[in-house]
Amino acid sequence: MIPRARLDLSWSDFAFGGLSCLLPGRRDELDRRIRTAFPEGDEALVFLAARSGFDLLLEALALPSGSEVLLSAITIPDMARIVRAHGLVPVPVDVVPDTLEPELAALERALSPWSRVLVAAHLFGAVADLGAARAFARRHGLLFVEDCAQSYAPGRFWGHR
Repeated sequence: MIPRARLDLSWSDFAFGGLSCLLPGRRDELDRRIRTAFPEGDEALVFLAARSGFDLLLEALALPSGSEVLLSAITIPDMARIVRAHGLVPVPVDVVPDTLEPELAALERALSPWSRVLVAAHLFGAVADLGAARAFARRHGLLFVEDCAQSYAPGRFWGHR
């Protein structure tokens, strides 16, 4: 977010960014920091952004064209664009206004024989209780994708196993 359309960057930020592009980084140190950021025993893939990881996931799944991906109705437009780019159909699912969890009745209405994936997002810095959504996905044989990009709880919340 850029309040008042004013970037909060200094010349030293630009210099650091430029030098980081020109000088090789210490890959072993970066790898160590990433490994220690996640709970012991968990595996993780690191992507430039959640969107690039989601794009790679859909590519790896190679779902038949026309398959549906149920998405939290409040999401960034790029998530639906990525779904469409794979020949899939994004289906928005309303969320409960107080908790921002997917609304169970809306999930039932959105479900069709072409539904393959449910993407539920933690929104606006909140960590929602997605237990009902996970159970819904399991009950209907959908791949459940928990989008934690907006949970803003580094070191405290990494999503559910």
